[in-house]
Amino acid sequence: MSYADSYIRKNKGNFFCEPTNFLPLKMIVVIPCLDEPGVKYTIQSLFNCEYPGVDTGIVVIVNSSEKSSKEVLAQNRKTVIELNALSSQSKSLIQLFVVNIENLPEKHGGVGWARKIGMDWAISLFNHFDEAGGIIASLDADTLVEKNYLQSVCNHFVKCPDNVAATIYFEHHFHPHDLRSDRLEKAAVFYELYMRYYRNALLFAGFPNSIYTVGSCFAVKAGSYVAQGGMNRRKAGEDFYFLHKMAILGKVGEINSTIVCPSARVSDRVPFGTGPAISKYCLGDISIEFTYPLKAFQVLKLIFSSVDVYYEKGNKLIAEDMSDDVSFIDFCKETGLHEEIRELSANCSTKEIFTVRFFHIFNALKILKWLNYSLLHRFEKERLLNECKRLLQFLGIKDGYLLNEPEILLNLFRSLDKSRANH
Repeated sequence: MSYADSYIRKNKGNFFCEPTNFLPLKMIVVIPCLDEPGVKYTIQSLFNCEYPGVDTGIVVIVNSSEKSSKEVLAQNRKTVIELNALSSQSKSLIQLFVVNIENLPEKHGGVGWARKIGMDWAISLFNHFDEAGGIIASLDADTLVEKNYLQSVCNHFVKCPDNVAATIYFEHHFHPHDLRSDRLEKAAVFYELYMRYYRNALLFAGFPNSIYTVGSCFAVKAGSYVAQGGMNRRKAGEDFYFLHKMAILGKVGEINSTIVCPSARVSDRVPFGTGPAISKYCLGDISIEFTYPLKAFQVLKLIFSSVDVYYEKGNKLIAEDMSDDVSFIDFCKETGLHEEIRELSANCSTKEIFTVRFFHIFNALKILKWLNYSLLHRFEKERLLNECKRLLQFLGIKDGYLLNEPEILLNLFRSLDKSRANH
């Protein structure tokens, strides 16, 4: 028996795909593709990559739902023809596979299911060779990568064999074939700055699983993917839920030695994310210029620095022990958080085990719930630029408060992120 036999049996239903030709690949890049006439540029950027030293494949899941328009179906079929031609003409050592999936049920049809189909396809191939160490890299059809992308991903898991997955450094860019304007460029800067502020505020607060959850910017080991239960079928946010489940399973590393460049374009294919945020901004919605106040993260910082105290309190822990902040105490009482922590302490034999499991309960989703609760009962959203400057001061960049240009602030946060160790 191979390591993924049980997983495949469980997931082998409608739209489950297996390779028609099993090649002994060690790394597979999975790309969902819906109505993407520019996906050939993504494939070409992968073909242009330096050979990573292991046999590598790309699988593009060209997908549509039962309610997709005739125009979308026509573009998808054209894409399949173009990619097959590109594959046969290419002199690259990277193998390209194209899978066309039509009529996905509308209820679940979307990027999450397409990504799952592609990742399960990779698992089928790896399982054929009992290759639990195979690497699945997740990319999108509107991204470009640096020439060292494949090498960086492969080398990371060689250097960090304990990592179950890894996020990959990214920067939103307009691609040569993208439509662009001053308003679009401003929207793209604010959106990425919003993401980087949020992640760095979590780091500042001491949350150990502070990771970017971008669907085009992560990789996972095949055995870990199976152990976690595979990708979900969410129409949006599939990357958030998947990667934070991986963080519970084990260490999620950072690959900062290469760059993935998602397109900073307008899109309405998913309910939230880069495309919708930029679209709303271009229509006059400036909500991405505001963010959760740093004060709400400072409440978390005090809580996360007191985990030992909660363990020592044991079954005597009450909501008031969790924080001096009245709103957070109310949050505990309404959600029963302190009761979960109290029960956890009774089931942990050591402080170290308790600390790890504490952040399984107080996870990224719980943090988001607190931040939203705090806006209703204590704080108000603040201007993103002001909060970025405050955070930079706390992070030791003393002159950060003098900066007012979002582009400069974004580049500062990019530098901070890229300077972190590659592990």
